Amino acid sequence: MAKKEKKAAADAAAKQAEQRLDAIREYNINNMGSSWIDPKRVPTEEDVNAAKEEFETRTKALQEKNDYLVADAPNALRVAKFLKDFISNGFWAQRYFVGVINFVEYIDKFIEECEKEEKDLVMEYPPLQFCMLMLENYAGFGLEAAKKMAELWDQYVPVYDTIRDHIEWYNAEAKMCERLKQRWGMLAQGYYLVFTDVESDAVATAEEAAENTENKEKGE
Repeated sequence: MAKKEKKAAADAAAKQAEQRLDAIREYNINNMGSSWIDPKRVPTEEDVNAAKEEFETRTKALQEKNDYLVADAPNALRVAKFLKDFISNGFWAQRYFVGVINFVEYIDKFIEECEKEEKDLVMEYPPLQFCMLMLENYAGFGLEAAKKMAELWDQYVPVYDTIRDHIEWYNAEAKMCERLKQRWGMLAQGYYLVFTDVESDAVATAEEAAENTENKEKGE
């Protein structure tokens, strides 16, 4: 009876190992070029804790960042007034009315302070994101609106480009935080996940990962 139980346990372990390798192989094929699971490595407790700390530290830094530079001190007042006028007088969808009211109050406070003492125009993420929303979704009506936009174009482009760059950076950071969360979760489940597109010390490419998995299955 003991032999049968031992054999059954061995068979179950072998089946579990096979299923694990199947899952690893599928992941490596589907994520080729960005990340892979090393079938030869098992995460340690230190690995899991380090991944958790990296995720939490980077996420906290992103959440607390409140210093997106929109314009330096010599240009801050001009840019602030441009944003106020553009958003106040622009053609915006009705659902944005609360945002318009709140932003004008926000930028009016800055303008008042900047008129007393020159300083950089620095924003937190929420008003920055709202500016991007309004700048990207401007929708004038008729020829007069087109002419007005043409008059503003030289001011609009550099402000738009600056804000867009900040938003793109934020989105990339948010995506990276999600990836770090995924890696932490995978390590905690016993899968040694490596980002091949961001880690210079990755031990293999995703293509090699798929090959390594197959070789291990064959006992090579």
